[in-house]
Amino acid sequence: MSDRLAVMNDGQIEQIGTPKEIYREPATAFVADFIGDTNLLDGVVENTTHPPRLELAAEADVTVELGDAPTKGEVIASIRPEEVELADPGTGAIDGTVINQYFHGEHTNLVIDPHDESLPELDVAVQGRTAVPASGEVAVDLNADAVNVYAK
Repeated sequence: MSDRLAVMNDGQIEQIGTPKEIYREPATAFVADFIGDTNLLDGVVENTTHPPRLELAAEADVTVELGDAPTKGEVIASIRPEEVELADPGTGAIDGTVINQYFHGEHTNLVIDPHDESLPELDVAVQGRTAVPASGEVAVDLNADAVNVYAK
């Protein structure tokens, strides 16, 4: 096994690092999507507030306060399924419907169809013995510390 990896896109190096660095802190949206599962969301970062805010959907007014934002304006946000937290309907940042689920060893992945049509389907990894809804209404929260943003 290698200590360091290089991720290439069209013959250009996108990122060099340890497997953990590349998975946890992908340098670009391409790397985030290429290495492991991720949710890619269009948004806008407003650096006029402190901390900076990521606005995901105008329709539902979904915002995430970021600890740091390396860019502002139109962005692509990335968050891994294990960093999306399941919540009761009406109590999270994004409401939606469970439309699919698949067993993945130590966790079960749920596919959530957000009620806000401007958002794509979300993958949520539910760990261990947490109750997994077979279908129905749920809400999700995004772990702000695990959201990476990239300029469009």
